[in-house]
Amino acid sequence: MQGSRSTVAAQPTTQASAIFFSAQTPIALTVSWSNGNGAERVVVARQGSAVSVNPAGGNTYTGNADFVLASDLGSGNKVVYRGTGNSVSVTNLSPGTEYHFRVYELNGTGVLTSYNTGTASGNPASVILLQHEPSAHPASFTATSVSNIQVGLSFSALSSIPNSLGYIILRRQDGSNPSITGITDGVAPASLSLPSGTTLITTITSLSQTTYTDGGLTTGTQYNYLIIPYNGNSTGTYNYKTDGTLRTAFATPTASGASDIVTASFSYPTNIAYQNYQAIDITSGTSVEAGRFTIRDGGGVNDADNSPTVLTAITFSIDNSSFIRSVALYDGATELAEATPVGGTVSFSGLNIIAPDNSTKNFSVRVSFNSTVTDNQQFSFTVTAATAQVGNSGFISANAGGAVTSTAGDDNRIEVTATKIVYVIQPPALTGVNTDVSPAPVLDAQDAFNNKDLDYSSAVMVSNSASLGMSNTPSVFSSGTLNFPNNFRFTTYGTTALTVSSGGLTNATSNSIVVQAAEPIAQPAALLFSTVSAISMNGSFMAASGSPSGYLVLRKAGSAPTEVPVDGTTYSGTFNTSTVVHNGSETSFGSTGLSAGTVYHYAVYAYNGSGQSINYLTANPLSGEKLTAPAAPVVDLKNPTSSSFVAEWSIVASATGYKLEVSLNSSFNPVAQTHDVTGTAFNVTGLQAATQYHVRVYAVNTSGQSESSAAKFITTQSFQGGSPLTIGTVNKDTQNNGTQLSVTLSGGEGQRTVKLFSRGIRGNTFSEAIINSTTSTYQITIPHADLDELGLEFYFEAF
Repeated sequence: MQGSRSTVAAQPTTQASAIFFSAQTPIALTVSWSNGNGAERVVVARQGSAVSVNPAGGNTYTGNADFVLASDLGSGNKVVYRGTGNSVSVTNLSPGTEYHFRVYELNGTGVLTSYNTGTASGNPASVILLQHEPSAHPASFTATSVSNIQVGLSFSALSSIPNSLGYIILRRQDGSNPSITGITDGVAPASLSLPSGTTLITTITSLSQTTYTDGGLTTGTQYNYLIIPYNGNSTGTYNYKTDGTLRTAFATPTASGASDIVTASFSYPTNIAYQNYQAIDITSGTSVEAGRFTIRDGGGVNDADNSPTVLTAITFSIDNSSFIRSVALYDGATELAEATPVGGTVSFSGLNIIAPDNSTKNFSVRVSFNSTVTDNQQFSFTVTAATAQVGNSGFISANAGGAVTSTAGDDNRIEVTATKIVYVIQPPALTGVNTDVSPAPVLDAQDAFNNKDLDYSSAVMVSNSASLGMSNTPSVFSSGTLNFPNNFRFTTYGTTALTVSSGGLTNATSNSIVVQAAEPIAQPAALLFSTVSAISMNGSFMAASGSPSGYLVLRKAGSAPTEVPVDGTTYSGTFNTSTVVHNGSETSFGSTGLSAGTVYHYAVYAYNGSGQSINYLTANPLSGEKLTAPAAPVVDLKNPTSSSFVAEWSIVASATGYKLEVSLNSSFNPVAQTHDVTGTAFNVTGLQAATQYHVRVYAVNTSGQSESSAAKFITTQSFQGGSPLTIGTVNKDTQNNGTQLSVTLSGGEGQRTVKLFSRGIRGNTFSEAIINSTTSTYQITIPHADLDELGLEFYFEAF
């Protein structure tokens, strides 16, 4: 016979304890505890009453945190947890409902499970869940004074807020709004622990109630209110709406609010001579009364209180405030306060103007004016805000009825009286003769502060300082303005200024006006030059059609003048890089101070007028150019023989050739020989022995010849028998290494020497070579390199 035996697990000896609740919402919460000494534990929950069924030994239970789905031990005892932990979050609960919880320690599994079913400190425990929080704050909440000891509160009905069963209304009287401090979910309104100075004044539970009157208050004290909706009706279920935008309101209980301010009847000033009232610090003598007002306690009827109305502050808006310099409040002849308008308004505070109970009090507004105004404009004062002393009668509205001063007829109308004429638009500094003056001048009739007199419409007289002719001048002011017609013109030219006079007003004289002459219709023609020397020349041209006033002639060396004359400018001397050689009515000119062998370019401009009125025709000026005669060369005489000598001279710029003259006397009368030479040396022959010869040379170009060089003289050698030494014909033979030159000498006596002088055609100096020979024929080879692109210039001397 065989069998088996199992032993039930030992029962835990220490039960779980200290159940507490957290993370509570209307439908869920977290249950926590301190574990005992069991291997595991189960949590049993029951709605509405204490747990009544314990888990049975030998049974295993599965926990489910969803209360509705948890297994039921019977009679609603639900197993919501089994495990080794020390907390469980239970869900799917009912708002505003009490739940009981009990924790059981256990050991073993299956049929061997053993439970500790005893209690411990804080085990079992229960909790009541909150109701759902109201879904919103009231749509509106306002506070108004309804008497000097009561504030009326208005708010949206509870029925307009889902999940809302009531309101609490809190109050403070220190100028700050009540806060949500001390408002604790689960705590009944009457049991809330609120901060010092915060009072729960009422709890509203009627779903339709929308008003509440808070009484027993202190007159003149500001009271601040906070309204909070809540859900729940028993301790533990209260859920207050403390998030979102809280609704607050405040009010100050005051006395009767029926008083007002109205305009009082009096004779308003008309067509005000504002210039007489310019004071910054107002007195009754430096200001004008612009309005009179009456404070009416009770608004013209007897009110229910026995308090006066005390005006402590007032603000006016001012139509055309820019005209007003200072504003003062007066009680009769006594100034009460003074201020400067800012941004179209003026405000006064610290007042104590008292209208006795069921009576009235007058006060007035006096003003001074700025220097800038607009003629015929009216100004007015409108009460936009008025403050009554707290604790006494108040005003019917924030603006106490909004009284406005009169602008009927000429009431409070500003009058500008002209004393002078002023240019608003000056004529242009430059205009043309017989041309519409643009912009056309505009003048205003103004007073001493430069404000226009819109009523001024008197005749005018127009003149100008140079007595120039004018056409289409204006004749009369219109509404304070004198407009010159757009076709106003000067008919003669010159420099002038316009003067306008009218009645007894101070005249107006314009800025200086240059009336420019008409532009010439054509340029001169046919520029010719004569009497051209190395340093001067004369020019002439045909007059331009239309008979212009004159001509400006510009000159520039080497290139055409680029300067263009500017109207209104008279030129002389130099004009930038050009020289002014003529400025006048003549059609001829002299041009001096020139450089020899230089091309001078000329430009001729016709003009009309003079001085600032001058007007140039700048298109297509007459132009021309002319080369001056060359400079005189410097001559040197050398290598005399009994019948010849050599004349050399310096190269002259622009010269195309030279003229050499030889004479037996220094007056060159007569000239014995004349030679036209292209080079700068010439061998003068055919002379008498032992004779003095005078030589001068002229440089020649297309404009003529230069002054003569300084005259030089030389004496030929004496002839000592035999025939004179003569150089025969020069023979040239081109070879590979150069050009061979040979000459044959005849005559002469003794030892003979031949010299060759040579240079490239463009060269400045001759090189010298001595040729020796034992015969009468002398030869020398000139290398090709000694020649320039034009060739070679050379001559021989023999002695």
